[in-house]
Amino acid sequence: MLNKYLISPDLTVKQVITYMEENGLKAVVIVNDDRKLLGLFTLGDMRHFFLNNGDLSANISEAMNRDPIIFKSEFDIEKYNNTSINVLSKSNTSPNLRF
Repeated sequence: MLNKYLISPDLTVKQVITYMEENGLKAVVIVNDDRKLLGLFTLGDMRHFFLNNGDLSANISEAMNRDPIIFKSEFDIEKYNNTSINVLSKSNTSPNLRF
């Protein structure tokens, strides 16, 4: 279910990490009330945030990736086929996001 991946931008980094741990998630999608994509927060983003002296009490908007690569179709994925990027897809328990 996609809804378990959707996170409010009003939460702290600690709240989001706790939620991810409790639900076995490796990534979450930060959206506003209209479900507009604001950013992604992954385990890699968490690592980068803390290596740069991030604080658990900070707002998730300070730690999220505000400019993620998003694929809207299979055609878009083909353009990046030979590059090293992580693709959210149905095959790896991450949601196939459509915005």
